[in-house]
Amino acid sequence: MTSSLFLPEIFMMIIATVFFLFIFLKEETVKKYLYPCSLILGAITMIASFFSLSQKGLIFFNTYEINAFSQSFKLILAASLFLIVTISDRTPSLNAEVKPEFFLFLSTATLAMMMLTSAAELITLFIALELASTSQYILVPLRRGKLLNAESGIKYLLFGAAASALTLYGLSFIFGTAQTTFIRDIATRLPDLLHQPIFGVGFFLTSVGFLFKLAAFPFHFWAPDVYEGAATQVTAFIATTSKAAAVAVLIKLIYLLSPSSDTFTSVLVLLSLLSMSLGNLAAMIQKDMKRMLAYSSIAQAGYLLAGLLSQSPEGYAAVVFYIISYLIMNFSAFMVLARIAESDDNPQIKNFTGLADRSPLLALTLLISLLSLAGIPPLAGFTGKWFLFSAAMAKGHWLVVLIGVINSVISLYYYLMVIKEAYLGKVEGNANTLVVDIKTRLISYAAIISLVIMGVFPTPLIHWIEGMVRF
Repeated sequence: MTSSLFLPEIFMMIIATVFFLFIFLKEETVKKYLYPCSLILGAITMIASFFSLSQKGLIFFNTYEINAFSQSFKLILAASLFLIVTISDRTPSLNAEVKPEFFLFLSTATLAMMMLTSAAELITLFIALELASTSQYILVPLRRGKLLNAESGIKYLLFGAAASALTLYGLSFIFGTAQTTFIRDIATRLPDLLHQPIFGVGFFLTSVGFLFKLAAFPFHFWAPDVYEGAATQVTAFIATTSKAAAVAVLIKLIYLLSPSSDTFTSVLVLLSLLSMSLGNLAAMIQKDMKRMLAYSSIAQAGYLLAGLLSQSPEGYAAVVFYIISYLIMNFSAFMVLARIAESDDNPQIKNFTGLADRSPLLALTLLISLLSLAGIPPLAGFTGKWFLFSAAMAKGHWLVVLIGVINSVISLYYYLMVIKEAYLGKVEGNANTLVVDIKTRLISYAAIISLVIMGVFPTPLIHWIEGMVRF
């Protein structure tokens, strides 16, 4: 049945409808039932996504393709949304009256990202991209209290509108040369299209919208201000779930439509090198934790582009492995940040002083997540970078690998600054002990164990990923 193929999306639409109805309920009812309801619905969506992994088919007049790749990413997106929901019980920077809208637009953005992974046609792809983008444009300025929030929201909107315009312009070039909007039909005509330079230009411009979501150079300018201006939970969503969807689409486009030319490869090399270098160097001088993580995400985008350079199933598998690792380690860092940010939603690095004394578990979670982001063995970040750089080296991109390794060493500086504050810093006066509830404890333990297991025993996961990236 068609409905079984569309199961994760159906549940996401139901969730969005439920949160929409919460808008009309009394504040007391919303306060009592909204968060438990979001947890239950998020868990159900994960389960539905898991049971739809084996589904295959084409629906909606062949514009929507269901396969192992799309369904696996829907599970990743559903899991990422659920994790964001778990840290959204305390949102002091969001007014109580906008909490239903907060969950509503989280769900509509995730629904659109799920649609992106299954889009088999250019117009469907663009509509899904715009739905995801619009939902996030609304989420950013929901935070109360500071003019910076409105400024970052406007910045995000303007940069996003420019990226969308370039993407649409690129899609028009592709359609003009291929005379079809169906991606697989374009792929069958690729040998003839590669002789037309306008197709290559169109392909790059089409990729701009997804490079923007990935915060890769030179489409990264929005990231620091948006990360700083948005509520911590919104920042975590943009930093994790949004990037996973962008990676999914880039893999699909490069796998099916990539013009295997020296020019295209050179552009990817340049973007990778500049993203890594700029992100790490700028992160070194940051004092605001969210801005530091923003520049860190730009550097991480450079590592992901290094994996895409191989344009091979092994490289794509490495990229998917790393984005799963990135979701866990970045979420772990934001979970600790959200706990610290309960009194100030823009904590500075100095606010982590003495965290090991105030909450040893949160300090350990932060330690593992930051060391994994830096690529320290035996954690998942190290194994993921090993796979990425191995795939790039197999295609002869030794310069990218060399600069990537150097950048990983540079990144240790600003990650260790935070760790130093957490473990060696001493708080003046009597520091309040941070009480960690059972839910946070379970998530922390799960994140730490996952990062260690994925780093030491990556083979089962990488084998599963290798099967899903063969379209």
